[in-house]
Amino acid sequence: MRFRAYIPTLLIMLLLLGATAVASWLLFSDATDKARRQFEEQANAFENLMIDVMRSYQQVLRAGVAAVNAMPAITREQWRFFIRDLAIDDFYPGTQGIGYVKRLRYEEIESFVEEQRRAGRPDYRFNPEGKRDEYTAIVYLEPENWRNTRAVGYDMFSEPRRRAAMERARDTGNAALSRRVSLMQETGEDVQAGALVYMPVYADGLVPDTVEARRRALTGYVYGVFRMQDFIPRVIDRNLPGTLQRLHVQIYDGAKPTEADLMFDDRMLTHGGISPLPPLGRVPLFTDSRPITVAGTDWTIVLGSRPVLEEMVDRSKAWMALLGGTLISLLIAGIVGSLAYAAERNAAAEQELSAEVAERKRAQEQAQLANRELIHRVKNILAIVTAIASQTARYSPTVESFNKAFRERLSSLARVHDLLRPDPAHTPDLGSFVNEILAPYCHWQGALVTSGPPVEVTQNEAVLLSLLFNELATNATKYGAWSVPSGQVTLSWRDEINGAESTVYIVWQERNGPPVLAPSASGFGTNVMKFSIERGLRGRITTSFDPSGVRHEVELPRTSGATPAERHPSANGEDRQNHRN
Repeated sequence: MRFRAYIPTLLIMLLLLGATAVASWLLFSDATDKARRQFEEQANAFENLMIDVMRSYQQVLRAGVAAVNAMPAITREQWRFFIRDLAIDDFYPGTQGIGYVKRLRYEEIESFVEEQRRAGRPDYRFNPEGKRDEYTAIVYLEPENWRNTRAVGYDMFSEPRRRAAMERARDTGNAALSRRVSLMQETGEDVQAGALVYMPVYADGLVPDTVEARRRALTGYVYGVFRMQDFIPRVIDRNLPGTLQRLHVQIYDGAKPTEADLMFDDRMLTHGGISPLPPLGRVPLFTDSRPITVAGTDWTIVLGSRPVLEEMVDRSKAWMALLGGTLISLLIAGIVGSLAYAAERNAAAEQELSAEVAERKRAQEQAQLANRELIHRVKNILAIVTAIASQTARYSPTVESFNKAFRERLSSLARVHDLLRPDPAHTPDLGSFVNEILAPYCHWQGALVTSGPPVEVTQNEAVLLSLLFNELATNATKYGAWSVPSGQVTLSWRDEINGAESTVYIVWQERNGPPVLAPSASGFGTNVMKFSIERGLRGRITTSFDPSGVRHEVELPRTSGATPAERHPSANGEDRQNHRN
């Protein structure tokens, strides 16, 4: 079957499948966009929550500064009552503690420690010891549990990251968040990342106008402590419950998320904060990275969708459109293809019938031609035998010589007709083939002169050329050059090769025969020659009836199966020349 007949079917199927794919993709995209919007809403809500919570916690610190300013010599009990009244567990969940830090001079440290011990804190001690430019000490830290007690008396100005945040708060007069730190509250178990927010306390309760004035007026800090693994989940549960079921949450200290700056990862809640954390079980469909600034410090929030959120992507309509559209497309293409197949089968049947009719007609014509050829050949053979006998007798001095020459020429004639039964294993050369066919007709020296390069002839060419040369030789013997003792036939050929194609040119030239007269009508012999060359070999034959001798020119197109060197293997490159007697 021809592929071209199914091109319309293929185009229809491709168009329908393409339309189905586009429609399905649009439905998929629409469902995905809805889920993405849900993800972005959740992400925006979490980002706003973190900003609002940290701002509200800064207000708590401002309230602490106001309490210190109202009671410059605030006591341990007063601080405890103040923090209790704030009810931070109810309104500010997740805060590890809120404390008061006093600024000290080196010469004040010893008396300050003694004062704290006299106030009922016999275990109070200042740490770390050593000579530094500036000193601070945690005075109070509520709620006073076992973790916070570990931090009391610590000089946070001695640690670089805490000091950087305290200096920023001192110089700006605003709250300042520290970088990621390891809290003094931590032990060897359940270690969490921590952060601290500082609010400066100035003498007289006023914020000086210049940085230098602020540095001189600083008396201490009110600060908040956050253990991130406790802080973040409690904030979420109170304000946005269910967020950790819908979002994978990571918070990094700084503008670039790196493992060393990881503050919080929800995997810490299930894997105990081990490092490194195990990989995510799946890649989130949606992810987002959001920078925020909290009390002058940059955080990066990295969010990813969880299956609960991703299941909101309703892909059922898209799958139904894809499946249904594909089935309908294939069904329509199948119907169109069946119609094309039926039309192609019908056309093939008609073509086959026409070819069979043409083949039968051709076979009938060939049978008729073979019949006529047989009759004509028998007549020619009788004429040739008569001519051979006459010519042989003319030049035979004795009966014995006549008998010998006559038998030899009859044998040669028989060999010519043997060529009409081609042997597939034999491909004769044109030169030897011509000489073998025409040998019976050459009764004297120089009757035939051949010249040309070696050219192999196929079996089909040999059969049809034998008809041609037999007819030419018969005519030459009856009427032409070989009908008189002085007559001569020159047979030459050449092979012109052009790439994969070649053309063999053959020239039959008669000389020294009787004067030539052009026939008034074409006889059967002429038709045989035209059939052999023009129909059988797809060539061309032209005849000129010059009075000095008839001339036949044959042009045979062929497919070149070998190189010129292979087609012409003679060592010296010269054409072969034969003279028959």
